[in-house]
Amino acid sequence: MGGAVHGLVVDALVLSAGAVAADNSAGGHGGFFHASRARSLIIVNATASGNKAGGSGGVLSVAAAPSLVSFTAATLNSNTARRGSGGVFNMLVPQPVTLLDSHFTSNYAGGSGGALSVSSPLTGALFCNVSIANTSFTGNSAGSDKYPLSSSIANGGAISVVSSPKFRASAVVAGMNASTQASGQGTELTEPGANTILPAGSSNAAVSLDSACALMLERVAFERNKCSGSGGALAATTCPVLMLECTFTGNTARVSGGGVASILELTELAAAGIEDKGADARRLRMRLLASAGRANPIFLDEAWWLDIRSSVFDSNLALLNCGGGLYTDIAMGIGSSVTGSTFRANTANGLHGGGVCIISRSGGAEAVLSEGTELTANTASGRGGGLYADLSSGGQNAVTLHRVALSRHEAEEGGGAFLLAAPTSKLELRNWDALGASGSDTECWPLLLLDVSLPSKELEAPGPAASGLLHVRPGTPFQASIRLYNGLGEPVQQDLLTFMVDVSLEPAALPVEGNAAGLLMGNSSDSAPQRPWQDPSLAFLDPGVPGGSLTARVVGGRAAWPYLTVRGWPGRYWLVFRVAGTEDDGLFQVWRCL
Repeated sequence: MGGAVHGLVVDALVLSAGAVAADNSAGGHGGFFHASRARSLIIVNATASGNKAGGSGGVLSVAAAPSLVSFTAATLNSNTARRGSGGVFNMLVPQPVTLLDSHFTSNYAGGSGGALSVSSPLTGALFCNVSIANTSFTGNSAGSDKYPLSSSIANGGAISVVSSPKFRASAVVAGMNASTQASGQGTELTEPGANTILPAGSSNAAVSLDSACALMLERVAFERNKCSGSGGALAATTCPVLMLECTFTGNTARVSGGGVASILELTELAAAGIEDKGADARRLRMRLLASAGRANPIFLDEAWWLDIRSSVFDSNLALLNCGGGLYTDIAMGIGSSVTGSTFRANTANGLHGGGVCIISRSGGAEAVLSEGTELTANTASGRGGGLYADLSSGGQNAVTLHRVALSRHEAEEGGGAFLLAAPTSKLELRNWDALGASGSDTECWPLLLLDVSLPSKELEAPGPAASGLLHVRPGTPFQASIRLYNGLGEPVQQDLLTFMVDVSLEPAALPVEGNAAGLLMGNSSDSAPQRPWQDPSLAFLDPGVPGGSLTARVVGGRAAWPYLTVRGWPGRYWLVFRVAGTEDDGLFQVWRCL
């Protein structure tokens, strides 16, 4: 333990003023430093390189909870944790962790967190706020390719942050107390608001899903990191994340989330009664962000569990599963938000969601992509080249696309987006743009209807797969709105004339050679439709409420349909919007497809 320094209780470890910790080695934990308990760990204007640990923490490893971990203007490269987590450092329940203006390069862990691994108990046993700013993570890796005797799941090529279930957290704290009492050192740890540690079998051991950690990233760059699990650059397990102006380039995950993976452990959801505790999760995130100095309302307005803002995901890769750029689990009160961000040239090589993959783990879950987010030229070998959303875990789940652009995606099914939803779950589209990869100048957006009664044998048209498809199931409700633009390409703001918009389904003709999208507008007057769905009477949109209409008036330059349901024969259709001016049908009449 501790290749250069080992201690039971250390008040402070400080590396500063150009200090160098290099080429140290330990057979156990902490290639350079290990302690059972350390109150503070500080590296300022110093370097740690080439250190090796046989276990966890290539540079630093601490068993108990430090009061402070701070790296400023630090350089950490080529450190290794052979059979454990944290190529640079690994700690259990630290608070807080701050990394500023530092560089982590070519570090390796056989377990999770090629550079940084932090594990924190759940439901407030101990709080941990991890804050990273103006820092780069390049060429770090987590996994057992080099050392096959890895001791843990290798998530997070650069960073792994884990918040454990409460019953596990109680056992961790109890064990730490037992060790402390046996050695006669330190003070006993208790859960906030509690006088004793709750046993694992206590009825209060898992009252609600909670988290004792919060991860905040500002202007952090992740490049060419990789892992053998999920989260090529970053994996956050049951821990809320706020991300501002970050970049993820060329990262690789063997499983899911080539750039980022936000994971919820199923055992926690089942034990915590998450179906009834959505508001608790939102209040928790507000509390954590406020405790970390994020009291500004801009950070607390929605309290998303995963909140990504003004960030870029470029050329990331998920080899076997879902989410080339981003993978995120959602549940009631544990939602994901992406605003003003770009997903470009990401790939899900083995399954779905080339750009973004969203998986619901309960009913009442929510995810939002908004405010100019762009998904461009992403690829999936399965479904959803740009976006894949599986909302089949329960009812009242929702994915909203607001001011989102999808273009030039490729997938076997649903080049643009693919939605798999349970009854009462929905995809809401508001003021968005979707351009297929057919190479034609059409602005239409095709739909593929899947047979809800035969989920194991989804019916679709034969022939080559279509690119730029939005996949929905009959009976899935959704909302839609469109905005009118004038001849200069500017959005209409004032209603100088009265316009009405009709929405409908149009059957698609058979693909023709040279049409990459595989779809042409059908002719509803054909006397002998070539396929059943090309009979216009076999599929339609249902406005769903008494007095509902498929015709909407343009107000403030926008027309909206609050409730639409697709019904009909599985097949390929166009979702068509026809706009006409009421004052003079001949003077103003345009039809467009979305």
